[in-house]
Amino acid sequence: MKRLFLTFSLLAAVTAGARADDSLLDNAIPNKWINAVLPEKLTLDLPDYVKSDPLELAQAQMFAGGYKLSLLTLNANPNLDPAKAAAIRAQSLWTLGRVDEALAVVTDPKAASDPAVQILHARILDDTSKAQAAVELLKTFLQGHPDSIPGHFYLGQFSENLGDL
Repeated sequence: MKRLFLTFSLLAAVTAGARADDSLLDNAIPNKWINAVLPEKLTLDLPDYVKSDPLELAQAQMFAGGYKLSLLTLNANPNLDPAKAAAIRAQSLWTLGRVDEALAVVTDPKAASDPAVQILHARILDDTSKAQAAVELLKTFLQGHPDSIPGHFYLGQFSENLGDL
């Protein structure tokens, strides 16, 4: 009886560790180390106009959770609009937790003047506990772009988080 109980317990533990779409080999060493750096396995049903434009494809991959995949798409196409590519690259890196690389992308002179990149820069700064620097960046940004709705929104949010009501 004890042997039967141990067998079922072991079987339950092994099957609970594996997700429905994973095999036991995917969770075993070395595959679990390798899978951590491989791009995500996505099956996206995208229209042809998205597949033909690398920027649109990278953005669609990022929105679908394929952050590493979007970085690969951007790296395979180096002659893209620097500001749009920087926004997608920085968002993907930031989401993956590679904050220093994301900050390097948003401070690159080729893309740093783009409004979307500047807003993303402030958001990354706030996320890294540099809210005061984010507020100062947004105040400077809003002097040049007074009609920016995201700029005003994030300035209000970050200021409120700092206690400046």
